[in-house]
Amino acid sequence: MPGLTLDAKRFADAGVLAAVADSAVATTLVTAEGRMLTEIRLHIQNRAQPFLKVTLPPGASIVSVDVAGEAGKPALGADGTRVPLLRPGFRPSGPYAVSFAYLQTGTPFARKGELQMTLPKMDVPIGLVEWEVFVPENYSVRTIGGNVLDRGTNDVAIDLRRGGVGSVSRSDVAALKGHIQGRVTDQASGLLPGVAIDLAASDGSHRTAITGADGAFVLASVPSGPVTLTAALSGFAPQRGEFMFDDRRPQQLNVTLALGAITEPVSVAAETAEVRRAPGSKSKDDKQVQPSQNVVDLQRRAAGVLPVRIDVPRAGTSCHFVKPLVVDQETMLSLGYRRRT
Repeated sequence: MPGLTLDAKRFADAGVLAAVADSAVATTLVTAEGRMLTEIRLHIQNRAQPFLKVTLPPGASIVSVDVAGEAGKPALGADGTRVPLLRPGFRPSGPYAVSFAYLQTGTPFARKGELQMTLPKMDVPIGLVEWEVFVPENYSVRTIGGNVLDRGTNDVAIDLRRGGVGSVSRSDVAALKGHIQGRVTDQASGLLPGVAIDLAASDGSHRTAITGADGAFVLASVPSGPVTLTAALSGFAPQRGEFMFDDRRPQQLNVTLALGAITEPVSVAAETAEVRRAPGSKSKDDKQVQPSQNVVDLQRRAAGVLPVRIDVPRAGTSCHFVKPLVVDQETMLSLGYRRRT
């Protein structure tokens, strides 16, 4: 009678992530007095974590918290500040938004010098951190250090229209392996929040996201191969596009939605902060200094909603940075600045 000998081994139990953030979007307004107002928005998938532990930079304090659209109250612990999350299991099937804003004092700007900036350490893994820094108009800045990457794009337009409705353009984003990020607008270039994004990958899996107030979304860990992306919002005709994705060449998708045959009232408000270039600067720099809607939204909140007094810059220069896969570490940036003559 045939026999079979088996050697069985028992391995120690491995931990399972209690919570994870697909992405984090940070926006920092810097004043000439050195004060910095930063807002961080995360898309959290939570399984068993009651709080998000945040280690703020020295001298910083939280001024507002928002969890899934409702105001929250942070708690101060001996080892850091805790931001409440939804009760574990309340929303087990999808991510939700968590945001907090904090104020930090620093050294006033001189004629020239260096500015050291740090984002808080958070106790959840983050797939992608995007950081926009908005500095006063009378200073020019350059990156001199840190562990972030300058976000640069090299647009390559491709037509993915289906039935003549909308279009999708694509561009490469440096050093963000397996990531697709993008922005959704209407035909008048108005930003569209609340758009449901679904991406069907070649292995049969799906990645989903909801666009934020700036119309932006991020999809992480997308495998190589043919993918199908669908964008849908009530009142608009859904947009569907198919293309080949190489996870070694992350991409930016700009999606345009057209009004549907049966429309519903949709209000889209967009406003652009004033941007002034130094005399003699060239128009090719426009992309580097143009602030996003995140800057405009934070300016509005600081002016009329947040319980802080801060003379936020109304005109200036935006710098954009990214850092993929942040796990229990600080995101750091060093800028050299010089007063414009």
